[in-house]
Amino acid sequence: MPNKKETDAEYWKSRRARLRTAALPPHTDPAVLPSEDPAEYNGLAAAYYNRFKPTRPEERAYVDDIIYCEWMLRRLARTESELNTYIHNNCFHTHPDFALGQPAAEKPKAFNALQWRFVSTRKALREAFAALRDLRAHPVRDSVLPPAGVD
Repeated sequence: MPNKKETDAEYWKSRRARLRTAALPPHTDPAVLPSEDPAEYNGLAAAYYNRFKPTRPEERAYVDDIIYCEWMLRRLARTESELNTYIHNNCFHTHPDFALGQPAAEKPKAFNALQWRFVSTRKALREAFAALRDLRAHPVRDSVLPPAGVD
């Protein structure tokens, strides 16, 4: 009897065959979508690592959070632009005087959800910066273990 992983793999294989879509190529970083430029993400990561020069795993974790949030904000900005274009192009009647407001009026829930993602990502970015600043001001002390055999 096949397990869940095999069943899921078979499902997606049959679905791709039905839709005639090729399998997605594997990529190295899960933060970068196939439609995005990995070099741009690597440049962003390199800039933040050069700026903060983390030396401890805790610092690297916060720098990684900062990079992720910045990358998400860039993605959300592109998403907003594409959402405006998509909704405007697919309206039955376009209003020439309210080209920017019409998409938001047509699909307010989509824009509210997108705004919520912007706000929560910015909040997470501020928290990551504050946590990194706090960690550098009050570093975690390395634990000193007593020598073996000493009680």
